[in-house]
Amino acid sequence: MALFIVNRPDRFVNQAYGNNTFFSVVETSATQLAKPNFKFVFEVQVRLRAEDGSVETQFHRYSIKPNNEGNGTFNIAQLMQDYATTDIEIYYGSDTQSTHKGTLAFGTNRFPIHLVDKYSPNKSNLIQASVAVYEYHTEGGVDNTDNYQGIGLYYNFWNGAMSYDYGTQDYDDAELIPFSDNKMFLSDFDSGIERKVRRTDYHTLAFFNGRIYRHLDNTTTASAMGQIHELEFKFYSSTGLISTSTIENSNANGGNAYGNTFSTTVDDLKYGLLYAGVGVANLTNAGVTVPANTTYYTVRGKRDTGTYETALYTIRIQDEDCKGFETIRLAYLNRLGAWDYYNFDKKSIRTVNTNRGLMRESNTRYNEQTTAQQSFIGGSKVYRSQSKEVIEANTDFISEQEATALESLFTSPQVYMQRLADGDATTGFGIQEDTFVPVVVTENTYTKQTTSNDGLKQYVIQIEKSNPRRIQRL
Repeated sequence: MALFIVNRPDRFVNQAYGNNTFFSVVETSATQLAKPNFKFVFEVQVRLRAEDGSVETQFHRYSIKPNNEGNGTFNIAQLMQDYATTDIEIYYGSDTQSTHKGTLAFGTNRFPIHLVDKYSPNKSNLIQASVAVYEYHTEGGVDNTDNYQGIGLYYNFWNGAMSYDYGTQDYDDAELIPFSDNKMFLSDFDSGIERKVRRTDYHTLAFFNGRIYRHLDNTTTASAMGQIHELEFKFYSSTGLISTSTIENSNANGGNAYGNTFSTTVDDLKYGLLYAGVGVANLTNAGVTVPANTTYYTVRGKRDTGTYETALYTIRIQDEDCKGFETIRLAYLNRLGAWDYYNFDKKSIRTVNTNRGLMRESNTRYNEQTTAQQSFIGGSKVYRSQSKEVIEANTDFISEQEATALESLFTSPQVYMQRLADGDATTGFGIQEDTFVPVVVTENTYTKQTTSNDGLKQYVIQIEKSNPRRIQRL
């Protein structure tokens, strides 16, 4: 056997919707190639954590016929896309401490990921594939397995997407692994754009965590270490720094100390990508004091040595609009496979669209002892009514950088709207707990606005609640 690996995913973390999804091998032995009906078989093993916390190993086997040059190529993009999904709820399981308001996410205690107090592992946003190649030939109607070669155990993929415009150009995955100053969280808004939250708003930032391997060849690996030991929060008033707080990346807080490796076992994958609660509501629920006179605060990943591992992100606290406009806060899946958030804090309009099914009912009852027409019986009746709420929301005037970053909201396949509790605990009516409800962006067009073309930039978005209003049938 003289098998040569021509191409393989070569990033520490590879985007499921990207360029690094191809495996290509070539047999250079003329004797092997001369065997009748010579073929490759790719066997892919996908390793991930099931939602109940148990270990699952999925096996997929594909037969690839070599071309005239003896080259066999297989693209695992669709397979990775089927498995890699961004989490929509806090990790639940007996082996984790992810919480909301101090309540462990376990059993019937299930919460949206946006509400996490401190940290939450991922279930299947980060997955891992091991790949092997078999060679065989068919002779006399019998399949003969000739050779087997493993071509790597640690191919890591996550639910990120890369534009086709890049062509064969690659991305720098090291920018996403926080092992030195100015690394990125998984957000389409770069660190130079201020996030905006109210004191009631939830917000998360996601990051890669722990030791991540990539293959140099079949048996040799290199690694990079995501080294966020804690998140540091600094709170500022209009006159300067007020206070500093930290949340340690530990098992007790739902995370895992960066010193523990992952990618060596399936079990550690859940800690390879963490979601951290950084909104005022998250911090308050986590027991962090956000001073009353805070106008903005910063968040940064920090190592236990005191060095910073990420860029500095700024979150500005905003009040409700002075004219009384309702703030519509949306959470949406971004291109980097995590969640971004945006407040539409100007005029919003709520309407309810109703689709009615009509029937004609007789105004006479024939199945009773006496028959007579009644004015309150019969006529056109609605036997079925389906109603959905539609909301049109407006931004304030925003910067060109914000306008560019908002494209991923208008095109996102998964969007949620924050719904604050408004229930009456005594009567039980109304929403008793903060939550996020699914919505669909119904705008068909996103127009990129620039300062030179448009001057002041403002966006209008229309969303429709995914779930209809529950209405009785006739």
